Amino acid sequence: MALKQRFEVQVFATDIDSQAIATARAGRYPASIASDISAERLARFFTAEPDGGAYRIHKGIRDMLVFSEQNVIKDPPFSKLDLISCRNLLIYMGGDLQRSSFPCSTTR
Repeated sequence: MALKQRFEVQVFATDIDSQAIATARAGRYPASIASDISAERLARFFTAEPDGGAYRIHKGIRDMLVFSEQNVIKDPPFSKLDLISCRNLLIYMGGDLQRSSFPCSTTR
């Protein structure tokens, strides 16, 4: 039996690099992604640009995203979040810095 619940999702996408944020905010990907993404996923999540040289992420997905420059060492993450994912970030931080930046995280 399928549940008929809808959840509102908002993703805060942050980076210390303003150019990385600008690129992500544009939501535009080169046409070459077609070789790495299935046709079904391309159709489901992207729209081809009129010139055929790029794909743009669907507006419904883009509207869930909030982009911002952020230095997690100087500016702690937002509070009241359900999930924090720091792809490739924590490996550059020592245990003390991890604990001060993300008090609920554990280090091993």
